Amino acid sequence: MQVIQPEGAPADSEWWVTEQEDTLLQRAIALEYTLALTHQSDFNIVTDRAQAQLVINTAVVAVHPHVTRASVARDAKDARTGGLLTVSVAVVDAASSAVLVRAVDTRPSDDIWAFNQVTSDDPALNQVFAGVGAEIRQGILQLQGRNK
Repeated sequence: MQVIQPEGAPADSEWWVTEQEDTLLQRAIALEYTLALTHQSDFNIVTDRAQAQLVINTAVVAVHPHVTRASVARDAKDARTGGLLTVSVAVVDAASSAVLVRAVDTRPSDDIWAFNQVTSDDPALNQVFAGVGAEIRQGILQLQGRNK
């Protein structure tokens, strides 16, 4: 994951995602995608890849905070500031491993710093991934001719 600092700010070597934080991000993605894809019973989620028809691969590519860490340290009012999050998604045919759809989406967050200190069940994380999950659901329905 890349952190793209505000224009003119130096790179921030202290902002990186630990293995534990990555696990929490993956859980948030799985939860929100499951909620979005099972909405109105459109899709069934399976845990065994052999039973899957589609696999959705997601990577958090970049975080774009509107202010620097130094600014947040100096002024508490900047502690909950916005930014953008870039996510890469690939929808893959489980049988052939062919990539059916690949997309990159950049979404706003009112609390971009939630992506700096990842904790479980953070509404800022959930909101971003819920939006991506809803777009995936709509896209797959459209591909299948089941627009809702």
